[in-house]
Amino acid sequence: MTGEGLIAAEAPTPEGEAATPQTHRGRSAAAIWGIRSLFVALAFGALWLAQVEDQRFRETAASALRFDLRQWSATITPLILAGSFFAIAARYPFPRPRYAWGRLVLAAVAILPALHLGFIMWSPQFNVHWPAIVITPRWFENGAVPSAGAVLAGVAIGCGFGARRGLPDED
Repeated sequence: MTGEGLIAAEAPTPEGEAATPQTHRGRSAAAIWGIRSLFVALAFGALWLAQVEDQRFRETAASALRFDLRQWSATITPLILAGSFFAIAARYPFPRPRYAWGRLVLAAVAILPALHLGFIMWSPQFNVHWPAIVITPRWFENGAVPSAGAVLAGVAIGCGFGARRGLPDED
């Protein structure tokens, strides 16, 4: 798997038998897949937490007849973490120990629907006359779009790890 930075070459031993395959920077394939499995498990754990927090948010909003922005943020944050964990699992092992800061631009674009929905929930607390185009919820009527945007923002953040030199989007 050369595309991921793995070098799987079996070196013959003096007895003529093949040794265990050498992988990225001396790590075995089992160790690499163990770390990847850990990050995938963390991603699914974060998705489970987001589901629990979303249910709590919906129950609280229905009983209080208002949105609690902090509780909604507790729903979006695990979604961002889930995307980041999954992207890190896909990118590991990292070819270079640096971060591609250009990926944060993609994360900023992906998180816009979630920020807009948060602003709509937050803006009625103030006596400011906002333009109708800013506070209309019709941009993303379905709550799945801000949730998917949060996951995609997490993926963009996670993909920034292990950047290679010479890519056009790196700073």
